[in-house]
Amino acid sequence: MTLVLRLIRQPRWDLPGKYDWLAEGEIPADPLADFANTTENCLSAWLIDDDRKDLDDVVAALAASREKVDKLDYLLFPQDHLQAVGVDVSPATGNTPDEQVNANHRDLTHLSAQKVLALTSKVWSENLGLVRIDPRRVVQLVADAVRSGRIPIDRLRPMVRDDVRSCLAEKRDEPRKPR
Repeated sequence: MTLVLRLIRQPRWDLPGKYDWLAEGEIPADPLADFANTTENCLSAWLIDDDRKDLDDVVAALAASREKVDKLDYLLFPQDHLQAVGVDVSPATGNTPDEQVNANHRDLTHLSAQKVLALTSKVWSENLGLVRIDPRRVVQLVADAVRSGRIPIDRLRPMVRDDVRSCLAEKRDEPRKPR
């Protein structure tokens, strides 16, 4: 089962128990913002293999695209959710500094308000989990991608580049084992 990754803001997806005022089958309005922020009725998403081996690469590429290192929140949900609510998926090259990861990008297209609501509702009730990655881990993931050659350091924005260089320098300065 292929998974879909969508960047979100965690506070919008607080635990359902907090919303005892909602009627059965309803969802709070806040999560809609993470799926309704469309451009030309399209939404950006990323495919993740079911074994999740490419998850860290995608997260690093997304973090490397930002102005500065910060926490990163995302949701994973089965690609089947898209078909279940009638959302069209189109291949669309991503715009990250990692050319390999860019192939994982998809546009969710021809979105109507009803489809956005249906998708948000389905993900709210059946998602595989909300994940928050703290800034320290984010910079480590980007530094690992730079170290492996997947992301050229000169493609990072200045504040991210500085944090990655610091992280890489810390790794270099670790005591070396005697030969």
